[in-house]
Amino acid sequence: MNLVRWVGLAVSLAVFASGCGGAGSAGASSLQNHDGGGAPSGQPDLRGVITRDSDAGASHPGVAYSVTFRMTEFTVQPGTEVWKCQDFAAPFDGQVDITAWESTMTAGSHHLTLFNLSGATDGPLVDCPDGVPKAMSYSFGAQAEKTTYAFPDGVGESIPRGLGFTMNSHYVNTTSMPIRAVVVVTAYVAAAGVVTQHAGGLEALLLTISIPPTGQPVTVGSSCTLPQDMNVIAVAGHMHRRGSHFRATSGGMTLLESDEWDGTPPRVLSPPLPLKAGADLTWSCDYTNDTGAPLTLGNSALTNVMCNAILVFYPIPDVNNELITCIH
Repeated sequence: MNLVRWVGLAVSLAVFASGCGGAGSAGASSLQNHDGGGAPSGQPDLRGVITRDSDAGASHPGVAYSVTFRMTEFTVQPGTEVWKCQDFAAPFDGQVDITAWESTMTAGSHHLTLFNLSGATDGPLVDCPDGVPKAMSYSFGAQAEKTTYAFPDGVGESIPRGLGFTMNSHYVNTTSMPIRAVVVVTAYVAAAGVVTQHAGGLEALLLTISIPPTGQPVTVGSSCTLPQDMNVIAVAGHMHRRGSHFRATSGGMTLLESDEWDGTPPRVLSPPLPLKAGADLTWSCDYTNDTGAPLTLGNSALTNVMCNAILVFYPIPDVNNELITCIH
């Protein structure tokens, strides 16, 4: 999953479905608990918390255990935009397959991304450099306040041995009151023999965008050719604040359409949609620029623009290269 640093903002590398509840309290054991002691006397400990539920399989058939990451809470002042990052050490028992992800973010979130970071150690909450961490790949992302991603039966996402994470959280507070940000992610680990096929993603990125200050809608977008046959299980898109319409198609068939720039969940395709190698993925975004100056590509949801599309699919030929990128 090699790609430029901020590509992870394009949201999800997993599949949405209902029926996968949160980690239960029964049997939950703390792998690491840094919500209290451990800091020098008189100083707060700002490291996050990782907990493990060894009994998650009781309510989730086919699950061996679950791991929950809780980012240290932070405050977003009125009229501000922040990017917070926190490192978590590898929490899994060797190489594992993830059959479902869940996340919860309080109101005001633009997105979260769980970037991969080999050799990570538990770290404090920090401001992200340039808005994103230095990691080059990611395992999970979401842009809705509550999200459940569950792969189809027999399908999972491979996480290699020893992999830790940097959790990246992007918040925009457009209200007149402070926001207390709470960000939690749970991963459900497959029991042995449950996963027989592995999922990956195709991420289509528009890196050259300039929206003139006309005050009228301007459409930007592009098209990619699929490099392999795939069973598509979810379609997602990503825009910023002045985006008014997103559309993704293949062969003239609409895959996803939305008028929301923030918090739009992916479209789940059940049964999966088969697409052949050589088919197109075409995507576009409508933006209206009323600022008086051109709007260009960047990380800020308020002052920059993005237009990205994502397909989640299976099978993938190589679990070490789960992400296909199409960059225009």
